[in-house]
Amino acid sequence: MVIRFLDSWFWGGELQLQDLLETDDGRQHSSINQQGGRISLDKNAITEAGAKHFQHLSAQLDAHSFWTAALSQGSYLPDQGLWAPQRRAVGLSLAYLAARRTAKDSKGAALVKMPTGTGKTGVIATLACALDDIKRTLVITPRRALVDQMLIDLHTRLWSRFGLIYSGNEVRQRAAGDPEIGSRASNGPVRRLLPSDAATLAALADDRIVVVGTFAALEQILRPDRPAHRLSGRRPVGPDAVPPDTEESDDLKEPDRKKLVALLNSFDLVIVDESHYEPAFIWSQCIRSLGLPTILFSATPYRNDFRYFDIDGRFAFNLSFHEAKQRRLIRGVRILSDSPGAASGESFSQQLIRFAEAVGKETNPKKPDRARIIVRGDTHESLVTLRTELLALGEKSVLIHHKEKRNASALRFHNVTEALAAGETADVRFWLHQWKLLEGVDDSRFGGVAISEPFSTSRAVVQQIGRVLRYGDRRRDETALIMGRDTFSADLAERFERYLSYEKRFDANPSDALRRETQFFETLRSASPAVQYISGDFRDRFDIDDEQVGFADIQLPCRAYVMRNVGRKSLDEIAEASRLAMGLEDRHDATILGPNGTDDPSNVRLIAYVLWGNSPLLTQRAMPTWNLGVMALSTTGDRLYLMDTEGLVIDPEQLGLEPEPPEKMQLLVPMAKPGETSRVTVASALSLDISDMGVRAATVRMRDFSEGFYDLAQGMQATTSVRASIRRDGAPNAALRYLSLQRSAVSDGGGKYVPVSEYASWIASVSAQLDSADKPSKAFERFAQAVPAPSPGKAVPLNVLFDFAELIGESGADAPPNWKPERVAGLISADRCLDVEADGSFSIQLDDDHFGGKLKYEITGTLRRRGRYVVECPGLDSYLIGKDSTQKEKPQLLSGMLTRDQAFRVIPTDPSLIYAQKHFYHPRRSIDEIAKDLPGGPLEFVVGSPWLAGVKTEKGGAKSSVKEWTSESIFGGVYAHLGFAAHGKPDTQHQDAIRASDPTMADLLDQFSVVVCDDGGTETCDFICIDDIDPRVVLIHAKVDDTTMSLNSLQAVGRQAQASIAFLTRIESLPDRTAEWKKPVTIAGGKITRRIVRDNKPGSKLWMRARDAARSARYKKEIWIWAGNMLERQALVDELNKPEPSPRSRQMTYYLASLQTSANRANIGMRIYCSP
Repeated sequence: MVIRFLDSWFWGGELQLQDLLETDDGRQHSSINQQGGRISLDKNAITEAGAKHFQHLSAQLDAHSFWTAALSQGSYLPDQGLWAPQRRAVGLSLAYLAARRTAKDSKGAALVKMPTGTGKTGVIATLACALDDIKRTLVITPRRALVDQMLIDLHTRLWSRFGLIYSGNEVRQRAAGDPEIGSRASNGPVRRLLPSDAATLAALADDRIVVVGTFAALEQILRPDRPAHRLSGRRPVGPDAVPPDTEESDDLKEPDRKKLVALLNSFDLVIVDESHYEPAFIWSQCIRSLGLPTILFSATPYRNDFRYFDIDGRFAFNLSFHEAKQRRLIRGVRILSDSPGAASGESFSQQLIRFAEAVGKETNPKKPDRARIIVRGDTHESLVTLRTELLALGEKSVLIHHKEKRNASALRFHNVTEALAAGETADVRFWLHQWKLLEGVDDSRFGGVAISEPFSTSRAVVQQIGRVLRYGDRRRDETALIMGRDTFSADLAERFERYLSYEKRFDANPSDALRRETQFFETLRSASPAVQYISGDFRDRFDIDDEQVGFADIQLPCRAYVMRNVGRKSLDEIAEASRLAMGLEDRHDATILGPNGTDDPSNVRLIAYVLWGNSPLLTQRAMPTWNLGVMALSTTGDRLYLMDTEGLVIDPEQLGLEPEPPEKMQLLVPMAKPGETSRVTVASALSLDISDMGVRAATVRMRDFSEGFYDLAQGMQATTSVRASIRRDGAPNAALRYLSLQRSAVSDGGGKYVPVSEYASWIASVSAQLDSADKPSKAFERFAQAVPAPSPGKAVPLNVLFDFAELIGESGADAPPNWKPERVAGLISADRCLDVEADGSFSIQLDDDHFGGKLKYEITGTLRRRGRYVVECPGLDSYLIGKDSTQKEKPQLLSGMLTRDQAFRVIPTDPSLIYAQKHFYHPRRSIDEIAKDLPGGPLEFVVGSPWLAGVKTEKGGAKSSVKEWTSESIFGGVYAHLGFAAHGKPDTQHQDAIRASDPTMADLLDQFSVVVCDDGGTETCDFICIDDIDPRVVLIHAKVDDTTMSLNSLQAVGRQAQASIAFLTRIESLPDRTAEWKKPVTIAGGKITRRIVRDNKPGSKLWMRARDAARSARYKKEIWIWAGNMLERQALVDELNKPEPSPRSRQMTYYLASLQTSANRANIGMRIYCSP
């Protein structure tokens, strides 16, 4: 029986249920019981028994003067009593509790929405402490600072405003011997929820219990199943999300935990004081697992709050910002366009001092110097800098940050509670923080907020402004002032104005607003026609929860991820876990569909859901878009096939699923049998290239990768995906198949949709192919193969090549902001190719400092071993950030970033393997084959030159004798051979400088009709050469080192050579260097007087000849590297022929192959000349 008799029923007591319904029409009422906020209350949710229980609960408050004061005084803001909005929020909560206690199958949570500073703590205290029937209450909040505040408020501070105290059994008048106001005893009447105190809490025999704790503590105690989501959902996620405090404890014993869970399950009420935090899915899991009546208190509740805490609008209280300001519950807000009286060129710290003066006059005109300013910065470093600037202007400031330790004399604190309690902070105006002053501040002296660095979410803006809204003196108007640094004020003003607009619309009709917010899709669906003529047919409306909906209503694309069910969970268990994981996404009404017809496949489950999103075309406004999505799960044997039309959001590993190995997936593109065709036409490959400028990945199209030439270094590329055209025996046409080896995914049909039964048949055919005796297409044999992670003994790292540029950019511009820029520069130029000792240790040098590090190898996986390397380099981590690092900072430290992204190559003990991009690969071109030095191998284009074996420098010096210059430097040898031995002046006495030791090289130089030295400035190369007889243009790059195998030196000149490839294509033109060619060549101690050393035409004409030759299809293009003695060819071959070639020799070989590949792809010949 619903409460349809409200108009005639009289309830005794101060507050009647009818009072809560009177303001639904928005009219003004004279009764205090009907003033203060707006209420959304579903009459049909309260039975007659519920109405009587409301009377019973309400009557329990009538004996308290703090409850009756507003009515007896006829005052919205009474002395010594709850304000009118607080009373109505309590009344709504009592109506909700009455409905939950008396109605069958009653569920969901209630909402109390009140701006910060309007007394929600008073509502919480009344519900938790003052009702006889609410004996056990759990109050949960995100952070410890709020817990500390709530513990004190519920025991002494809140009640002291009315001359009362909560004793643990009742709310009564304060008496002699009572605890001091603001005090809190660890074993007092209000307990802290701590995992470490589980045994003590579980043993409580008190009839009344009030427990306050964080979500983290509740999570550790309840231990809800972690959702099988790719992001786990354990914490709020967002650009301004502040992770809640953790309450980790090693002392929590399982028997004590179970007893405490049992105690919590006996509670009467759960209160969630969410503040302004974006709720995490794990929070709702914890609250819902208790199954208790729940009331959510929030100043800014939005869509995820309603969804996660099951708020449907039936029980809600709303106090608008406008009413709270109008009634002087909170201050008004004015956001300044600039600092008052700002002068041109003022620093931000100078503006702050002017701002503080304006805040003092506005909020505390009698004592303006007592006004406090909250200053928000984005990093600890920026706050320290601002603090120093303020001190230089004679202003002290309090710094509160998680990186700080309590030092009251220095005004530095770890948390808000410490700072507020310290006597040293009493007269300090400026309070600096990053996140800490977003909550836990109830002091009316805080009257202004200055934003040094902006928030990215409006919720955080509202939360910050809320800290300065508490009135100091309600006898006059007070306005909180807000300013932003530079242009931030405009953004703050726009965000706050949009918040006020939301508040206005919400308050106009809270019931309607909540219904639209929480039941938007249902409203749209019910408003659509039951039958429509669409796409040439009459179609019934699709309702996910319709019992008649089944497989016959749905069609699917033929694609799937192929997994092995090593965890042995049932299909229904995995489907349910997947449905729950969708709760972390904007996926609504997720419903599992199973077979319900005789022809429906029994090995298939579907999860239908509705995907919500805002139009990406909109910047500030909202236009919700909805789309139907379906996840399909199919089993065959121990394989599970997953497909999600809107993208897979689950974490398969959490469900005990492992991907099908790449070598198995290759069977889905088999070698063709007689009468069949199987052609791989498109291949995407990951390069195992170890050079900085080498190609990282490529996608290439051919008629058939099983035949013909593709790439010189194809064996150093690992296939990631292919597209194939396959025609099986008896099939009239070929079918397209896309195969991803990295993701273990297969797709057929080019996006065609098929009935569920046909989809199940397709899955069966894929499974049969995986289990067949067929052989994979020969196309895969071209490439390096991903292999299972080797055993630890074979994966011991011998050599590592770090790719710092992949993490922080070529110039270091992408390094985390807390890294020291001057030290980042040293990291970019450091030797990245390092030897690794047997214990995994390595040493890296930055500038003049050496830092030790370590590589650790880890193996995971059941079906197929997977491995990765963990990087540890604490000394280098601390050096880069300029201070000691902590474990919490790991994600933003070099070692953490390297470990996360695996941004390095490793040469392991097993010479047949290379580790790159999180996988081990077996290159098709083995070291043994390369060591044979056969035509077509990487060493074919490495040519020994006796002349280069004898040179000592690249350019030589101007003060060297002619004989020394021409015999010991590359430049001197070239100039001497061409008749300009006297540092560019004509001199033919040393023309045998090259020929005497290397007639082959001398003959090659004689073939050129044009030779120009291009060194210096933004050079293209060292020498530009043109051969008009055998038409070709050659760019020569030169470098000398004093080692027989210097990979770093070769990489340096190799990068220059690879950069010049573009100038030999039709895409780029040779830069016009004619102005530079008129200048001498700078060398040590002087200059080379001449640049044009063969051909006497003007430089402008020779540049045009070189440009035209580079553009001409008739001219071949070549790049030569004169590597001096940085590489000794025979030493490399000898090293490769050893039973265990050195890691450096293997890396050198692979790098040579990568250089040739880069040039070969541009149809450019590459020659590397070095010491024989």
